[in-house]
Amino acid sequence: AVVSTQSTGEIKPNKVEQSKTYDEGIAYPAKWLADQDWSTVAKATANDDGLVWFKLTFDKVHCIHGVTWWIDASTSQAKTCSATDCSKCEGDGCATPTEVSVFIE
Repeated sequence: AVVSTQSTGEIKPNKVEQSKTYDEGIAYPAKWLADQDWSTVAKATANDDGLVWFKLTFDKVHCIHGVTWWIDASTSQAKTCSATDCSKCEGDGCATPTEVSVFIE
């Protein structure tokens, strides 16, 4: 396992969920999304509503300034969050359309 270290300001979720686990003979569970292990990957597929999503839950309310996810070890996509949305994208992975929503339940 190649484990990354936690970056300054990075918060770890206490729960990770996904629409439906992608499984091609090997399951890719949601918990691998935030395990900081480069040898694991989480993949989701469409649920009964046709939606693909990941949901991260935190132990308390945080100010989210941005969300970064890695497509592979060298390709990332970073969404910068304002008070109203997280649509500004930076990184070589931005060609893949994604939406990030931050909210309080």
